[in-house]
Amino acid sequence: MGCMGSREERIIYNTVVKNEGKDQKISGPYGNSRSGGDLGKFYKEYEKSTVIEILQESFRVNANSKCCGWREAFINDKKEVEFKPEFKTINYRDMWEHATKLSKLIVKLGLAPVMRYEKEDKYDAEEGEYKVLGFFARNCMEWLAMDIACQLDSITSATFYSTLGEESFEHVFNQTLLETVCISPENIANLTKYFEKYRFKSLKNIILFDYTQHTDPEQLKKFEDKFKEFNINIYYYSKLVATKMEDIVNVKTQVSGPNTLFTLCYTSGTTNLPKGVKITQKMLGCLFFSVMADVSFVLTPNDVHFSYLPLAHVMERLVSMGLLGSGSSIYFISGEAKKYLSPELLLVRPTFMFAVPRILSLFKTLIMDKFSKLTGFAKTMADKALASKEANYDNSGAITHWFYDSFVFNKVRDQFGGRLKAFIVGSAPLPVDLAKSIKILFSIPIIEAYGMTETTGAICGSNYFDNRNLNCGGCFRSLNMKLVDVPEMNYHSQTSDLNGNHSPTGEICVKGLNITEGYFRDKKNTVASFDEDGWFHTGDVGRIMFEDKGIKIIDRVKEIFKLAQGEYIAPSKLEGAYSLSPYVEQICIHGDSEHTFVVAIIYPSRLRLKQFLDEKGLLTREDKLDRVDEFFEKDVLQDEMRASFNKIAKEKNFNSLERISKMIICKEMFTQDNGLLTESMKMKRKSFQTKFAKEIDNIYNKEK
Repeated sequence: MGCMGSREERIIYNTVVKNEGKDQKISGPYGNSRSGGDLGKFYKEYEKSTVIEILQESFRVNANSKCCGWREAFINDKKEVEFKPEFKTINYRDMWEHATKLSKLIVKLGLAPVMRYEKEDKYDAEEGEYKVLGFFARNCMEWLAMDIACQLDSITSATFYSTLGEESFEHVFNQTLLETVCISPENIANLTKYFEKYRFKSLKNIILFDYTQHTDPEQLKKFEDKFKEFNINIYYYSKLVATKMEDIVNVKTQVSGPNTLFTLCYTSGTTNLPKGVKITQKMLGCLFFSVMADVSFVLTPNDVHFSYLPLAHVMERLVSMGLLGSGSSIYFISGEAKKYLSPELLLVRPTFMFAVPRILSLFKTLIMDKFSKLTGFAKTMADKALASKEANYDNSGAITHWFYDSFVFNKVRDQFGGRLKAFIVGSAPLPVDLAKSIKILFSIPIIEAYGMTETTGAICGSNYFDNRNLNCGGCFRSLNMKLVDVPEMNYHSQTSDLNGNHSPTGEICVKGLNITEGYFRDKKNTVASFDEDGWFHTGDVGRIMFEDKGIKIIDRVKEIFKLAQGEYIAPSKLEGAYSLSPYVEQICIHGDSEHTFVVAIIYPSRLRLKQFLDEKGLLTREDKLDRVDEFFEKDVLQDEMRASFNKIAKEKNFNSLERISKMIICKEMFTQDNGLLTESMKMKRKSFQTKFAKEIDNIYNKEK
């Protein structure tokens, strides 16, 4: 359980491969140290790999194993939707039958005809011919079955996020010219609203995912009447899969090949309209032979995954295909994570978990809140356990304890199903202190990964047996990486760390088998994203760490802003540092060229602030957490938070302009639902500027 490990054991992550030219202001290129960075060899072995070929073999071998699980919905006595206590499952054999029937029915019913995409005024690239099917649905078994069905007939899926917004929704629909879109019941209202406003000319068919999803009869009737009025066909998943195989046995399909466009995965977009990233079968297929081997974490038929991150996001898509290709089981969350994540973790009992730092921070808060309420012997035991494990971790890197795990920390793990053997974390930098706390509390390793939609979700990852979590590890063997100097931000190939060791910095650029060729019908953004040698520029700034040659994400090229003094500020660097404060759950740094200082927008740790106010005698242990909100504007609380920030700023050698003096403390967490985060958990900085415009203006006006 976990890795005892020793700090003396070192994994070297990246190795320098043949340099492209002496005159280029770059560091690297680097390759995976285990493979020697031999990208040519990897190309020869896996350039013809496909996802669907891997899935076909897995479904054959694991026919009787559990494939997917969900909780059936029903209406209780209060006329509310509720879920049965047990998960219902479908095995691999039946899942394959669903996918096979659906693929043939798509052909028979003409739901995804071959479309010729021509150059238009809005779309500056001629894309050729594709068959495209839209997905506007929550995670569910139907989603995956239809996904496989598309692959069985060389159909490209185009995915919509639930929080995409109507302007972006229209953009995706018009760019792809979709004739058919698959939806789940909770998206009926939005689809109806969007259609009434934009009247998508290409839309002819709707497939409703109603096999595992609850449908409201009254809402369904209105939905049917509305779209039949416009001669749009409505098909029901449950009826489609009930079709007899003999009725469609002679329908021919064409299985996807390596270069078939697997999906158009639309980036959620922090500022502009989303871009359709083109991901092929081989891009995803090659990662099956790279990622697990390079992080030393192999999926098996015994593994269980709890799916709650959106399948429209490339990471969950990559994970789901990897799980199905390994014969593992996937269970779907029944509703919003805020309500169902914790209770259903106990039911599913996953063997590993994908998470973002915000989720881990929430877990830590929940656990520490329970610890804080202990009394007597239980409190003494918990305090000693925490202190002992922290001391052991600091001394040797050990994350397990022969005594305290049995009597304290196994109870923590039991609250999350008791079978977790690793957390896999991505989407945002993971604070070292948070990683340390989670490993101590759960006694399991954290694999920290980094990637983006344009790289099929994968660029690099730390090793399962490296429990330090000081960086994101090494680039996967499917790609090479280089760092390009960013002189205006003082990032360059000759950078040294605080100890004087050579530690190059620069914009991360990648080239390899899992890198997109560009954006769908968008030549302008495609050209802007690649250099003349074909390297994709990520916009992220990385550092090659001296000790293990791992890559650490330290900044964003495009997010710097200039203050009135003419000094550049890198907000992500400050956010990463100040998030180490025990009083911070989430933080966004705002500034502009008309003012002389930054403003911090903070969603605080109410638990830690309550502990501080308890010590000051301003609250008691019996007071509820929301009593803390009464002190948000008071000097006693803000002075304490400011002191915490000043301590961090001093440790990080921040200049006076990088220090936090003014802050906005908000009651609401940053989420996709309130428009502050993208689906990949990145901050929408313009949304912060709009949402908190009044508070920001008040702060600046007071300084005049």
